[in-house]
Amino acid sequence: METEADSPLLREHVLCLRKHLGSSWTDLAYVLISESDIEVIKNQSYNSQRDFASTLINKWREKEGDNATVNAMISALAAVSRVDLAEKLRKINLDQRKETSTFVDESVAEMSVQVACLSGTKNTPSALKECLRELKGS
Repeated sequence: METEADSPLLREHVLCLRKHLGSSWTDLAYVLISESDIEVIKNQSYNSQRDFASTLINKWREKEGDNATVNAMISALAAVSRVDLAEKLRKINLDQRKETSTFVDESVAEMSVQVACLSGTKNTPSALKECLRELKGS
């Protein structure tokens, strides 16, 4: 399983950054991308800070590729004193891991029922009916 350090920036992370970064996108930009890229972004005629933030994130991801991770963004946010936002990203990561863990646990339980049914350990008619009910219920 991935660690926080190598977790890719997910859609949820990007949406969170767009929503909460505000005008501090410029401070963050100086940590993440080149000054020439920052000038290009500043010269765009966007309608909101969110648009600037989106462009910054996209430029950073293009530049960094697989190194554009949650942990790298958290470090950059900490460097510009946006620990509040870094914590929001950590929480998203934690929530994602909980969802994945729950899904895996449920899948393993379902597979156990299927194996028991298919392996013949439940080979009486009533046991097979029970297997079918369990499979339909999962």
